Amino acid sequence: MAQRLISEDVKNRLLDLFGDKLDHSVKAVEEGKVKRITFSPSRRVVWQVSGKGRDYVILPNAEYCSCEDFYFRVIDHEELLCYHLLAQKLAEALGQYSVVEEPDRRYEDLVLKIARKGEKARKLPIEETERVRKVVAETLSNQDELPLEKLIEAVDRAGFPHLSKRHLASIMTTDKSKRFQTTEGFWSLGPKK
Repeated sequence: MAQRLISEDVKNRLLDLFGDKLDHSVKAVEEGKVKRITFSPSRRVVWQVSGKGRDYVILPNAEYCSCEDFYFRVIDHEELLCYHLLAQKLAEALGQYSVVEEPDRRYEDLVLKIARKGEKARKLPIEETERVRKVVAETLSNQDELPLEKLIEAVDRAGFPHLSKRHLASIMTTDKSKRFQTTEGFWSLGPKK
């Protein structure tokens, strides 16, 4: 892919917005730590950014990253983006990323492996995961959009008190029917298909 350079003017504007995160993001791009994974035949795309000691799942259309910074700063509106999301956006804009092709059957395993690598996974049986998604869908059907904290409360009332923000966000973003979307930290139901 063709390499594009960032002008000094654009770089300075990005530094004003992102500060040190820009340096980390540029370094990740320069070191080839950004991958675009395309699954076939669905053509579903997941991005992966290798960070400090582990890999992170990036879903750019949902503005989602599986890192701690995303859960504790981006969702709470303290930061615009984590450096992994910024690295993905820079890599895509500059055309500087690795391309990986995988069969559809590997999608869930690969995404869950990357999302959970380095942490103790809390697993729910598939039917329980679907019940959680149903509770979230019902809750969102009565609202235009809600922050993750309100969805945690609804899920807690429905009998799933052990879910963290991170776990719930992961359950929603890995929904095969793509019912959920997030914008600026608020979740809503996606367009009806």
